Amino acid sequence: MEKHELSSAVIGVGKMGKHHARILSQTEGVRLVAVCDPSEEAARSVAKERNCKSYSDYRKMLSEEKPDLVIIATPTSSHAEIALACIEAGSNVMVEKPIAAEIEDAEKMVARAKEKGKILMVGHVERFNPAVIALKRIVDSGEIGEPLSIISRRVGVYPPRIKDASVVVDLAVHDIDLMNYFFGREPDSIVCNGGRSILEDRADYAEIFMVYGKATGIVQANWITPIKVRALVVTGSRGYAEIDYIFQKLKVVKPASTLPSDYSNFEEFVKAFSKAEETLIDIPKAEPLALEISHFVESVRNKTAPLTDGKAGLSALSLAKKAEKQIN
Repeated sequence: MEKHELSSAVIGVGKMGKHHARILSQTEGVRLVAVCDPSEEAARSVAKERNCKSYSDYRKMLSEEKPDLVIIATPTSSHAEIALACIEAGSNVMVEKPIAAEIEDAEKMVARAKEKGKILMVGHVERFNPAVIALKRIVDSGEIGEPLSIISRRVGVYPPRIKDASVVVDLAVHDIDLMNYFFGREPDSIVCNGGRSILEDRADYAEIFMVYGKATGIVQANWITPIKVRALVVTGSRGYAEIDYIFQKLKVVKPASTLPSDYSNFEEFVKAFSKAEETLIDIPKAEPLALEISHFVESVRNKTAPLTDGKAGLSALSLAKKAEKQIN
C-alpha cells in the first residue's frame, strides 16, 4: 500500500536546520513544503536548494502551508514559543535539544501536545547513533552483566553559535538523557561541579555525578578542550564496552572464562585479566540525524510515541537544570 505523503517544514536554517531540510527533502513519503528563518536571505538560499518555499515569519508559514510535521532548529530560548504555535496550528513537532530553555515552558509543550493529540519529539540524536543502538542492545541482553558504571566524555572547543545556554544545558544534556536511557530511569541524586573558564556569562565546563541505585553515571562536558571527543564507556558486572560516537565504533571486552574471586598474588591477577576477549562489533554506518528524522516521520505516520518524546526531553532538561544550579 502506498504511503500517504506528509508535508513538512523546517523553522531555523542555521547549521543544524540546513541538515534537517536536506534530509526531509530526501525522505520517502515526505514533501518539504517550506523553510523559515528570520534571515530572508538564509531562508531563500535553502529553499532554492531544496525546491520549496521560503518564509521569514513562521506564523505566516504555518497558516499558509499547514505542514503535517515541523522540525524546529532555532536558538533554545525560542523553542517553546515556536513549538506551541506549531502545535496550535495542528502540526506535529520535533524540536532540537534541549526541549526548551525553562522547565515551565517544557511542561507547557508536553501538556499542550497531549491535549491536541500531536507528536512532540525532542532531538536527542545520540540515541539514534548506530553505535549507541548496538550498545543498548548488548546492555539490555545482559551480555556484559548488570551495568554498574557509565562514563561519558563530550568535550571540544566552544561553538560561537551557542549564545543562550550553558555547556550543561546545551551539551551535557545529551549524556544525561543517555544515562537515563541506559539505566531505564532517572537518577536518585545528581551532583555537579563546573565553572567559567573562557566564557564570562555561562558555565563552559562541568563534571556531573549521578547515582542510579548502586550504579553511577559520570558526565564530563566542556567547551575548553582543543580536540573533539565523543566517547562513552560502560562497566558491567561481567564485561566492559566502549563507543566512539564520531566514528561509530563499539568495542566489547569480556573475560575469556570465569575468573576466580581470589588471587594468591598480583601476577596471577594480571595474567587472568590478560586473557580477556576483546571484540570490535561490526556496525553498519548511518547518519544518526537521518535515522532520527525517519523515526519522527514514522511516529507521525503511525501515531506512536517517539523514543525521545516530550517527557524524555523534559526529564533531561530538569536534571540539567539541577546540575547547572550547583555551579557558582
